[in-house]
Amino acid sequence: MHVDDVCASIDLALHALTFRSRVFNISVDEMHTLAQCADVVRRVTGELDVTFDETLDLPNYRIGKLSIRRARDELGYAPRLPLQAGVREYWLSTFHAGS
Repeated sequence: MHVDDVCASIDLALHALTFRSRVFNISVDEMHTLAQCADVVRRVTGELDVTFDETLDLPNYRIGKLSIRRARDELGYAPRLPLQAGVREYWLSTFHAGS
């Protein structure tokens, strides 16, 4: 999840006039394996030399897809940056700023 989406969700919550809920899931509304994340980073940067074996790696990092329906309905939240766009934006702004 990109930090800009996190900040946008906080801003929406702070400025909401009323809402029914006090707890909201905030996510990009996608699920990816570690291998898929590595593939995206590799495509964007061309500099990642890592592989994952899902049969050996423990699935502790996976909690399932979070429903963001309440955040959409009550706050108007919608993620702006899916994984590849977020990685690309981060990579370009952090490592290639001004080039």
